[in-house]
Amino acid sequence: MKRRFLYLTIISLTLVLLSGCSFFFRDTTTENTVITKKIDVGAITVEDLQTLVQETIAKVENTVIAITYTEGVFPQTTSLGSGVIIERSTVLKDKNGSETDENIDYYDYLVITNRHVVMYKNRLARNLKAYLGNVDLSLDGSCVYYDRNVDLALVNFKTTVYLPVASIGDSTTLKKGSFAIALGNPYDLGFYSSATFGIVSHPLRYLTDDIFESSSTKENVYIQHDVAINSGNSGGGLFDIYGNLIGINTMKIIGQENDIENMGFSIPSETVKQIIAKYKS
Repeated sequence: MKRRFLYLTIISLTLVLLSGCSFFFRDTTTENTVITKKIDVGAITVEDLQTLVQETIAKVENTVIAITYTEGVFPQTTSLGSGVIIERSTVLKDKNGSETDENIDYYDYLVITNRHVVMYKNRLARNLKAYLGNVDLSLDGSCVYYDRNVDLALVNFKTTVYLPVASIGDSTTLKKGSFAIALGNPYDLGFYSSATFGIVSHPLRYLTDDIFESSSTKENVYIQHDVAINSGNSGGGLFDIYGNLIGINTMKIIGQENDIENMGFSIPSETVKQIIAKYKS
């Protein structure tokens, strides 16, 4: 049976109304505290595992945002994807002053996402937006870098809202059966910050990325997993059980007749580190 890849981008002929989604406002100064817990292996219970998953999701959920754009006059093309905050810089009103609440002008964020999330056909989308669902806020964003051979891009946005930053983990330590948590925005913004849970099916899969019509035939490395991901999850994070970012969700195999389930793929965090290094070089 012929394989068919579905890149997790959502296209709609109707504009997604951001104001139609209701979210709770949260403290914008919440610290990204690290959760540690010692467990006697011989005494682990289902409740222990559940608590750990819940605490991990709570720790990292606000590191994942939505990325949207709308192109065209009529009919309009609306795209929804996800992104993970990987850096935060503080911009001060008085550059010579200290970093106090009164002296903070805004925060400058860097987000990792998929290249296809920020592309309209074969060019960058013009009206990119970063949407923060926890405070129901849509902000102007800009793509500052994208890779032509790996489905990754970097997006920048600025805001006075304090947001946590994801800790990038080591994907080379993953094994079959390693727990994994996906966070993203499947389908539309009404499902902002959805969490799903599963395992790594295989830590090293080699697939050719041909969505960008690249002349390269290089096979890229992916993490295969069974964590549920859907359109809109593109660019969202795949985290380990401790909340470390181990991958960026990008696509899944759905089969010729949509008869394949739970074959999702993420770009490993080691590749993410390489893309960040290329951007900064």
